[in-house]
Amino acid sequence: MARSSLSLWKRPTTVPRSFVYYVRIWLPSEKRYSTPKSAAVLAENLGLDMSQLPPSTKTGARKIGEIWLLKGGLKTLKNNPDNPLLADFCLDFWTWDKSEYVEGKIDREQRISKRWCKDSHNRIFRC
Repeated sequence: MARSSLSLWKRPTTVPRSFVYYVRIWLPSEKRYSTPKSAAVLAENLGLDMSQLPPSTKTGARKIGEIWLLKGGLKTLKNNPDNPLLADFCLDFWTWDKSEYVEGKIDREQRISKRWCKDSHNRIFRC
């Protein structure tokens, strides 16, 4: 069965009959969908007119997702080195050579092993 390159997910809000839509794209190399991104945030990041493409409707969210795919999908999300994504931060945190945490443990003569760092790094990398 072929997968759709785009998946919508809706979450109800506190306002009756109102939803927040999230967009996920299929990642064929990883054989899974990406982390959901809010249609409203995507529309804002892409500079779209929310009055013409309302992210609070299924049709608007789908069109926002299609535009996002056409413009490059996940590549359009900026990874700021001053404010890294949590996963990137965690990977660096548990990298033996880069981690300030590991360096501090060693400086304070506390115990930490390369194996512990590698196992912790791999736990995050698999997710």
